[in-house]
Amino acid sequence: MTQYEKEKARVRTGVVDTLKSHFGRSIEDATKNQLYKACAMTLRDEIMDKWQKSQKELESNGEKQLFYLSIEFLMGRALRDNLINSLRLDIYREVFEEIGVNPDDIKEVEPDAGLGNGGLGRLAACFLDSLATMNLPGQGMGLRYEYGLFKQKILDGYQIEMPDIWLEDGNVWELPRPEEQKEICFQGKVVVDWKDGRPMYRQEDCITVIAVPYDTPIIGYDSDRVNTLRLWSAKSPKYLDMSWFSRGDYIRASEEKELAEVISKVLYPEDNHYEGKALRLKQHYFFVSATMQHIIGNDKKNYGHLASLPERVAIQINDTHPALAIPEMMRILLDEEGMEWETAWEITIRTFAYTNHTTLSEALERWPEPLFRDLLPRIHMIIQEINERYCKMLWKHYPGQWKKISDMAIIAYNEIRMAPLCIAGSHMVNGVAPLHTQILKNDVFHDYYKLEPYKFTNVTNGITQRRWLLNSNPRLAKLISESIGSNWIKEPWLLEELDSYKKDPVFLESFEDIKMKNKRALAEYVKKENGIDLDVN
Repeated sequence: MTQYEKEKARVRTGVVDTLKSHFGRSIEDATKNQLYKACAMTLRDEIMDKWQKSQKELESNGEKQLFYLSIEFLMGRALRDNLINSLRLDIYREVFEEIGVNPDDIKEVEPDAGLGNGGLGRLAACFLDSLATMNLPGQGMGLRYEYGLFKQKILDGYQIEMPDIWLEDGNVWELPRPEEQKEICFQGKVVVDWKDGRPMYRQEDCITVIAVPYDTPIIGYDSDRVNTLRLWSAKSPKYLDMSWFSRGDYIRASEEKELAEVISKVLYPEDNHYEGKALRLKQHYFFVSATMQHIIGNDKKNYGHLASLPERVAIQINDTHPALAIPEMMRILLDEEGMEWETAWEITIRTFAYTNHTTLSEALERWPEPLFRDLLPRIHMIIQEINERYCKMLWKHYPGQWKKISDMAIIAYNEIRMAPLCIAGSHMVNGVAPLHTQILKNDVFHDYYKLEPYKFTNVTNGITQRRWLLNSNPRLAKLISESIGSNWIKEPWLLEELDSYKKDPVFLESFEDIKMKNKRALAEYVKKENGIDLDVN
């Protein structure tokens, strides 16, 4: 028996054993959903060794690690991507074909993790894929929404939005880590104690919410590195108020629990009313507070001090949604670690970098100051101090120019602005394409650029060619590999070599044949799903 045949036998045994132990089924009487889960769990078990090894190496060799903070991660379906990246697609496909199951049917069963609504979340997902592929240590940090991007239905020509309950049947790929949960404080009051002649701040009478982490492995293509996506889920510290339940007021008995856990319910709640704005602000602070507690706590546990944190940790803010990570780090360093302001601020700036995604100044995030002050009183105090120090610096450069200073300030006109906070609290600011970055320098952030030009750089965000060619268009991927070799899968710039085939009749004939086969596949799908006949010509 060859090594390849041994691997196939091991996969088949894994699927059969998983079906038996988890579902009490054989291959013959298993549903498509059970077959999908058995396949995913078998592959996940294969990944576990690499995942554990990656984590141990990271802890032992002290590599600098990136934490990528994003309110969106549009990961999509994981099974086929993970099979491709772990070089296991052919083995699993052959195993399922031999047991009489269509692998494409299994793939379609997996729920789509729609934790984003477009470019921001998809770029975040591609970034994680690339980090692992390039053998770079990094974690994605975000929110585990119970309802992702809505399901769409067209009724009488109008879009109807329906809830996307992607977690309804669980998520095979994630591992809950309840032992690492964090406590997040909202509202309450700030109390000052004096110690050794300096003020020490603490919060009292807070409303607390528990953040429970769920970890998902991120597999690089043909790489031993397995990174992690950690998503936080909101949980109330109170389960049920038995006094109200005993009186028959069942709704009020669970009201506090529901209000706490709504934080991680929905991606982008409507914010055209006060309650919606408050919920969004809670979401943003909830996930960054849990994340910063995790990062700083782990670093201190491993190294015993935080003075050299920026040498071990880099934190990238993906758009302004995670901006509150900056004052949250300051809160922890000041209030819990007892640092002086100047020391804490230097550590913070050296740790953070900010990616901007918009050229529209009206789309930059702002919060009404009264809402912010009520919901996050200590964070409001810290941002006030950051703003006061920042405005003093602005005054030195623009003396007497009150209008310019107000326009550049973090707090002005009864608003708290997230973009100036990100610029002030980061050592690097980037756009996502050369033209975009140039617009930031020349227009949107022009005054900030003139003040600190060394902060501004460009990082061109891209897509992963593996998902869009190997996964979505395997016929074309095969033709490309037959023509220029397969190194383009990890080195996409090699695709330029296809230029020499633009007049090659054999290549062009194969290319047109692939296009026609893909058109026919699409036409068959549309006919099956919508009853519409498409002309493939």
